[in-house]
Amino acid sequence: MPVTPILSTQIKIRLCVFFTTSNPLEMPTMQKPGEIFEQIQRIANDMQNKVGEAIRNSPAQEIEKNARAMMNQGFQKMDLVTREEFELQTKVLAKTREKLEALEAKVAALEKSQ
Repeated sequence: MPVTPILSTQIKIRLCVFFTTSNPLEMPTMQKPGEIFEQIQRIANDMQNKVGEAIRNSPAQEIEKNARAMMNQGFQKMDLVTREEFELQTKVLAKTREKLEALEAKVAALEKSQ
């Protein structure tokens, strides 16, 4: 069964990881496990750096920044309040209701006495 050129290239690349030679005419020698791990680590670090660079240079961050700016402008046009301001106004309203109920009770008592 003939080996396709793509398959043979893949095999050669894989063998290059495990065998090394300083002279192309010499027979390759088996690499030590430590050297293999160093090569794998170098490759992994290079890939990590390239992926990180691609993410940093991607338009996703710019799109997110623009989307946030547009949302903030929209919220400002809606005249929204913060959570703290809302809670403060809720407390003020509760106190005002208590005072109103107390005044209504006094008015009702005065009306009964007349």
